[in-house]
Amino acid sequence: MIGHLAERVGIRSAADLESRRLEVRSFMIRSQLAQAKSPIVIIGDSITEAALLPSSICSHDIVNAGIGGMTVGSYLPLAEQLLTGRRVQSIIIALGTNDSEISSTAHIEGDYAI
Repeated sequence: MIGHLAERVGIRSAADLESRRLEVRSFMIRSQLAQAKSPIVIIGDSITEAALLPSSICSHDIVNAGIGGMTVGSYLPLAEQLLTGRRVQSIIIALGTNDSEISSTAHIEGDYAI
């Protein structure tokens, strides 16, 4: 049953599922950004995505922009797509856990510097 449903919506592999999950999560974040006025945006990985955050702080909407599996380097292009042209109060970066799983951590400083 699940296999039939997955095939029907175009999911043929785990990679397809991951791609669609990122697509859906990005859509959800864009939707929240479009509705918020001067939000505080929290960029992060699965820890952020699963966090129970307040809906606002000091009259600023909170946008949970956490996406599971993200590293500092993988989130940068997405952050540019999500935030370019949008007015936000603050951006909180809660990334780095997945970077520690990569064998060399030399890239972290460079990714954060961007």
